[in-house]
Amino acid sequence: MLKMSFGTLLLLLSIVINLIAFPVAYFIGGMGTDSATNDVEMWQGFLFGFLFIQGIPLLMLITSIVILIFRKKVKSKLSDK
Repeated sequence: MLKMSFGTLLLLLSIVINLIAFPVAYFIGGMGTDSATNDVEMWQGFLFGFLFIQGIPLLMLITSIVILIFRKKVKSKLSDK
């Protein structure tokens, strides 16, 4: 059976969540540019809509990468002693 560490499992889970949320975020960002009452620039409307949906999955991905790096550094320091 394949054994995965906590960091690797969290990284894979956050990648899957990002892949699922990306098309929805892209769609919502595109809809943010079509508003008739949009007073901001087109790219700002897209970015706000995109990050509104994709914000939490991106934070999960960044956190999982930091956890994975931190755990590897701690393991290497413990194995040196």
